[in-house]
Amino acid sequence: LVGEFGPFDLRIAEVLSPLPQGEPLLADILADNVRRASTGMGAGVDSVILVDHGSPVPEVTAVRSRLAAMLRERLTPGVKLDQAVMERRAGAQYDFNGELLEKKLDACAPAGSAANLVLAMMFISPGRHAGPGGDIETICVEAQTRNPGLQLAISPLIGEHPLLLDILKARLEAVL
Repeated sequence: LVGEFGPFDLRIAEVLSPLPQGEPLLADILADNVRRASTGMGAGVDSVILVDHGSPVPEVTAVRSRLAAMLRERLTPGVKLDQAVMERRAGAQYDFNGELLEKKLDACAPAGSAANLVLAMMFISPGRHAGPGGDIETICVEAQTRNPGLQLAISPLIGEHPLLLDILKARLEAVL
């Protein structure tokens, strides 16, 4: 880069959700996205599952867990909140990562029972998991086939919410 563009100053901004405090605006985004996704559920929301990619790194799971605690404070009392991942490595040493989404969905609405559930998407942008026609959509259709009483709504992505720009602006201003 120096050879092509000349000398420059590199500064690295704080992460989106620093630990241990977390980022309240991210929890606000998740809560707002859950509300937006649940507008068509006449009977109200029974459960919310906060879902992310999953990681073999405990600190990544800690971010999801911290945001889940913050989201819990923003949800209607009585709404159950769970966490799930799209991918995880096999073995007990990775149990901290959490349960796979498909297993979590089946546990939330066993065959024959009814449940209104919102997936709170902890993804910034679409991809093979979170994009249209992605893994999450496929898993949801399959779960509803196995559990006909399960009504599912998928929240918008974090990157689609205007408050994300406020977080990014704050991180940029902190390093300038």
